[in-house]
Amino acid sequence: MLSQNSDQPKIPSSTQIRSSRKQGRLTRLMPVMVVSTIIMTVLGMFYALDSAEARWLPKCMVHELTGLHCPGCGTTRALHACVHGDIEYALRFNPMFILGGPILCWWLWQRSRAERCGAKVHPQVVYVFVGIIAAYCVLRNVPTPTTSWLAPGMPTLQAQK
Repeated sequence: MLSQNSDQPKIPSSTQIRSSRKQGRLTRLMPVMVVSTIIMTVLGMFYALDSAEARWLPKCMVHELTGLHCPGCGTTRALHACVHGDIEYALRFNPMFILGGPILCWWLWQRSRAERCGAKVHPQVVYVFVGIIAAYCVLRNVPTPTTSWLAPGMPTLQAQK
């Protein structure tokens, strides 16, 4: 008779293999589900509340201290207009967020996939990105006879409709 040796590894059953695959898939999807839930909650909040009238939302410290518009100024109102389906109105508040946000998200997603394969981010890409943001910041603070041409500053959605 053969004696069982406790040093030999146990071979898992097919049920154990399937359950470990499901747990692995769930573990990989958990961050995506958490981030998606947070994004949907924030979008729902911006849909329900008028960001121009909500006093509890923080003001831009750069604009409050210097009077200059930072690259993020108008993003809250742009997001509010965007979730209400008014893309043209959202572009008036912060065109870089509305146009550049999806492009940046796509690029970050592509980079994360490439980094899993061992690719690295070239420093030139980061320099170009920072340069675009700096140029946008300067351009939205250049005065014209009426106003800065990229500066946010439109009436609220309810006042316009």
